[in-house]
Amino acid sequence: MATIAQLRKDLTSGLYAGTLQYLYCTDEAGAQKQAQRYLAALDEEADQDAAAFIRLALVTGMRKGALLALQWDDCDFERGILTLRGESAKKGKTEYLPMTAATRAILEGVRRTESPYVFPGRNGSKRQDFRRMAWRVKKKAGLPEDFRPLHGLRHNFASRLASSGQVDMYTLQKLLTHESPQMTQRYAHLRDEALRRAASLADSLLLQKSEKGEAQHFDTQGKIAKENEKMKKDEKSFFKS
Repeated sequence: MATIAQLRKDLTSGLYAGTLQYLYCTDEAGAQKQAQRYLAALDEEADQDAAAFIRLALVTGMRKGALLALQWDDCDFERGILTLRGESAKKGKTEYLPMTAATRAILEGVRRTESPYVFPGRNGSKRQDFRRMAWRVKKKAGLPEDFRPLHGLRHNFASRLASSGQVDMYTLQKLLTHESPQMTQRYAHLRDEALRRAASLADSLLLQKSEKGEAQHFDTQGKIAKENEKMKKDEKSFFKS
């Protein structure tokens, strides 16, 4: 079973499928550096339970309100399901999300208190915000001023999935708990770009095969020409004899 320490190690090394790539950068190398700085800033936080709030936002794409309202009773570790209560949801409807291995590791690393909330505030009540810590981590990581430290993580989650080319818009809509497909369509161009890259890859593979086949063709023609030349020489030698 994954531990939060192993999760941090995997995130930092990039093993965990680019969880932090493209935070605010279109250049892959620059994005990787941003990821490393951001993760390092999270690891340096004195309150690692609070840091877990940010990590959970990264791997689930949940809204800030849903994360703040999350209770331990909403975390079904046996069936691997997270319940987003309708009373705290933007559209007032209860939703369900799959609990991934990363999500489980993060939650298992959070200290439990007598409060029903995963991320409680003072006296165990519902916490109102993590804004101060989120801005501090953003500043340490050197992200641009206009990067929204909490909502930006949700946007990053959606962008990563859309640009992977492996997630359709309907699935993305469900993971983001968007009420209508139109809300998810803002990420459609990223999927289109991923499909374009895949099509270009098919082109290059075809060209490689074509060039290889053409080379083989010329090689075969050369061998035939050599054989014909040899046969002519043999014929001349035969008639001479």
